[in-house]
Amino acid sequence: MLWGAVTLLFPAVVMSLLFITAGVPDIRRCCIHSCVAAALVPLAVLVAIGISIALDQCILYLHEAARSAIPQPPPLRHALLQLKPDSLMTLSFLDVQIVAIFLFVSYGLQILLYHLVDIVRYLKISRRRLVM
Repeated sequence: MLWGAVTLLFPAVVMSLLFITAGVPDIRRCCIHSCVAAALVPLAVLVAIGISIALDQCILYLHEAARSAIPQPPPLRHALLQLKPDSLMTLSFLDVQIVAIFLFVSYGLQILLYHLVDIVRYLKISRRRLVM
C-alpha cells in the first residue's frame, strides 16, 4: 500500500512543482488542482480508515442485537449473524483510491458550482441591463 501511495503521490508533487516554477498565469490553476490532488491522498487514507472502523462498529452492534433477547424473526437473526466484521488489515489501496476519486470529484463539483453561480449572476446582470 505504501508503494502505491508513493507512485501516486510522487507524480502529483513533481507536476505541482513544475507548474509553480513555470510562472505562466494559466498554469496556476493546474498547480492548485494538482496540489489539491496530492493533498487528497492522505486525507483519503484517513477517511477510508474511519469508514472501516465505523462499519466494524456497526457490524459488532448488529451482532450484539442479534444475540440479545430481543424477539426477532429467524431469517433476520440469521442474516445479522452472517455478517463478518471487516478489519483494518483488509483495507486495500483500491479502497483508498476510490475514496480519493470521490473526494476529488466532490472538489471538482464544488468548483463547478462556484462557476455556475457566477454565470447565473452575470446573466442576471446582463438581463437587467437589457431591460433598462
